[in-house]
Amino acid sequence: MKLLLDTNAFFWYVQDSTRLPAVWRDEISDLSNEVFFSAVSSWEISTKRTKGKLAFSGSPQKVATKNAFAMLPIQASHCEVAAELPDHHKDPFDRLLIAQAQVEGLVIVTSDAIFKKYGVRTLRT
Repeated sequence: MKLLLDTNAFFWYVQDSTRLPAVWRDEISDLSNEVFFSAVSSWEISTKRTKGKLAFSGSPQKVATKNAFAMLPIQASHCEVAAELPDHHKDPFDRLLIAQAQVEGLVIVTSDAIFKKYGVRTLRT
């Protein structure tokens, strides 16, 4: 399975938070799955940290690399699809993650129920 981590799922995984469902931890840790960390999440974490809304030390990209997650850059096609999405979700970071999942055919690891309105596959708890 090819998984795309929502920013919260990434944060909870690397922080070893109890908020991350055990089934997600198992799937993320399963070496037969390819797990992607998006540049979108790096941007979101860095932005929220700068604004004092999130405590995260170090480089999100380096933490993702240390956890053997594949890097998913932002492509023009992702931006174009995100701009055309219905207005179910207002968060620009999440809209871009949804577009990436659609374009790349990825399963999103997220607790955000709104993602399903876009027809993307999400990992069940």
